[in-house]
Amino acid sequence: MRKFFSLLILALMVSCNCDELEPIAEECPCFNDDQQPPFFKSCEDNPKKSERHDCMVSELLSFVYSNVKYTSSARENCVEGTVIIRIEVSDTGEILQTEAINNPHLGHGLEEEALRVVDLMEGMWCPGLVECNPVDMEYILPFLFKLAK
Repeated sequence: MRKFFSLLILALMVSCNCDELEPIAEECPCFNDDQQPPFFKSCEDNPKKSERHDCMVSELLSFVYSNVKYTSSARENCVEGTVIIRIEVSDTGEILQTEAINNPHLGHGLEEEALRVVDLMEGMWCPGLVECNPVDMEYILPFLFKLAK
């Protein structure tokens, strides 16, 4: 299993057409990288690596911010911190498995909330690539929960 780690929801997200299951054709640039992480399908038409990165960051942040909810228990108990979710994206772009891997757990439903949001991402991913071939790959996504002061 290949692993990829993103820092505070921002990551280098570039790849090729997610519908391909064989080596990627010339019309879909792989940027000559040995390994490319999974990315959202909505970003696949960006022809440049930097544009795909910017698209993925924007799409991911927008999706998370519009779907995540601070739990009432966490808010009432002033619980803040980072929940780290491991997402296993298949070579076809499906989410195979998700898991909260932060230790210690924050509790108060924050791990469950982050997992709920990731589950909503089903069908949105293109697979990671190794030498332009789709592969199962892990994607690590941190969720920062911070109360407004």
